[in-house]
Amino acid sequence: PAHTPRTSMPPLLLAVCAVLVCVVLVGGWWGLYQLSQRTPPPPPAKKSAPNQSPPVQGHQVIQEFPHDLKAFTQGLFFHRSALYESTGMEGGRPSWLRKVDLTTGAVLQQAILPAPYFAEGMELRGDDIVMLTWRNQVGFVIDINTFAIKSNWTYKGEGWGLCSNGSVMFMSDGSSRIRVLDVHTLEPLRSPLVVRSGGKLVQHLNELECIGGEIWANVWYRPYLVRIDQLTGRVNSWVNLTGMIQPHHIPPHHIIDSLNGIAYDKTEGRLYVTGKWYPKLFHIEVL
Repeated sequence: PAHTPRTSMPPLLLAVCAVLVCVVLVGGWWGLYQLSQRTPPPPPAKKSAPNQSPPVQGHQVIQEFPHDLKAFTQGLFFHRSALYESTGMEGGRPSWLRKVDLTTGAVLQQAILPAPYFAEGMELRGDDIVMLTWRNQVGFVIDINTFAIKSNWTYKGEGWGLCSNGSVMFMSDGSSRIRVLDVHTLEPLRSPLVVRSGGKLVQHLNELECIGGEIWANVWYRPYLVRIDQLTGRVNSWVNLTGMIQPHHIPPHHIIDSLNGIAYDKTEGRLYVTGKWYPKLFHIEVL
């Protein structure tokens, strides 16, 4: 039979194919590397019996970031690679809302809340920020891009912390109760959660962050986070943050206040915490 000559691949096409193979291999390696750098999200705490004392978990500091010494932190959340922080002060000192660069601590955007309002906890809702005030019994809906106040709403009692799981909004008022609000109307949906740890009431619940099926809360003037079941109000575990901030972090003659401020980066699975007048913000892992 007649011999059919074998055609070879043109050199240019061969080079292009080699480059494409390299791009795919490098891209796959880089994707795996990025995944390896992510902190795994905190595993759900094991649920204890109603009257059984819940476990106490430890923590490990992964990284430290600068934090404004003048920030009397009340609310904190993470959105699109930036931190959003609210502060509340009395005595003629203003409360403000800020967008902050995580790495440098630089203020990217700021708005001052009009007097006499004392800003408290806040949460993201779509393109808006929902913010509480302490004793003014007024909350604000704020445009996240312009920081302009779009509307307000009223509630009874004090406002301390706020978080949402996307379906409902949870609101603390400094007691052992967490209100359950409609995420759209901000009206009460049902009876408040009553938070108990081993059958005992947990008072002074402060700033909140919704993570998974839990509400993570600061407890005023205690060096702990408390992990609360969103359905029952039962404490699943405590997270001990004693020793997180060290004496060398605190400048001479500076006084820090209480631990307050929890922010969770859902994309990277990273947990950030800070406090009032803290010089640092900490990326931590729960042990």
